[in-house]
Amino acid sequence: MKPHVELTAKQEKVLKFIRERVGERLPPTIREIAGEMGFSSTGTVRDYLEALRKKGYLKRENNKSRAIKLLDNGAGIPVIGSTKNMGRVKRGQVKKTG
Repeated sequence: MKPHVELTAKQEKVLKFIRERVGERLPPTIREIAGEMGFSSTGTVRDYLEALRKKGYLKRENNKSRAIKLLDNGAGIPVIGSTKNMGRVKRGQVKKTG
């Protein structure tokens, strides 16, 4: 895994959409990503996901719907989720508010 590897504009757009959906607690399916990005082929989405995986931004479980797990900016730290008030919360992290 290569942390902090530069992304193309389209890779950044795909990653942003995935982050938004994971933040809503529902990772997108390949078809949902294709629809959002305007791709006519799910194979194109798979190519983007593979590129993001190789660059260390996410990992996937094959043959499972919604099995996309984000890695925090390619640093290999799993992102559990986020809230509007707290920001990102990482595994094992306790964040106090207010």
